[in-house]
Amino acid sequence: MHDAAHYMLFKNQKVNRWIGSTFCRAVVIADLDAYRTYHLQHHKDSGTQDDPDYLNYKNYPVTHASFLRKAARDLSDTTALKIFWSLLLMNAGDT
Repeated sequence: MHDAAHYMLFKNQKVNRWIGSTFCRAVVIADLDAYRTYHLQHHKDSGTQDDPDYLNYKNYPVTHASFLRKAARDLSDTTALKIFWSLLLMNAGDT
């Protein structure tokens, strides 16, 4: 989906958009256009407080204890459920 958002899967923009919307976004239950808008804002403001992903990495590097908590969440699928819920909210227009 990332490459489709950048129109990089195929040289033809219409094919890229169709494949990205039909196959890539469906896997993660997301809207390709909404993701593209969000993701291009991330590129525009990357590393600044205006970056929509800033909260995801502002505290890195993390402590050893924090790393262990993150690993436990990933291994228990808590992270996947949180992402799934966030995607549902995003597609419902709540975020």
